[in-house]
Amino acid sequence: MTGCRVPGYVANNSFGAPYPGALSTSITLPSYIAPKMHSARDVQILGDVYGSATATDVLMLFSSGNCGIAAAKADALKNYPEADEILNMEVDTRHVSVLSIFNAVTTEVRGKAVKYKK
Repeated sequence: MTGCRVPGYVANNSFGAPYPGALSTSITLPSYIAPKMHSARDVQILGDVYGSATATDVLMLFSSGNCGIAAAKADALKNYPEADEILNMEVDTRHVSVLSIFNAVTTEVRGKAVKYKK
């Protein structure tokens, strides 16, 4: 008995995930969870942030976009230009596909924007 997890299919960083659908896909996969900070004495917490970055393709012939973590992180920090980093960062990857005619991959970043105390 394997429970709810499908044996044999593992997403990034060993997180379990369902198989992509043959006709359509709309799933979000966990990609990364950063170690959590234990003390805020060396940082000024600016606020919670969320950002995303998307890349798409049509007919698996034409691709465009940037779904990298750096692009999603830059999007997350746009409201805090003075921030130095995102701590307690979690990253998910969302896949959407319709008959492989249209495919999109979106990287989503969440965490706390911080500025290091000098």
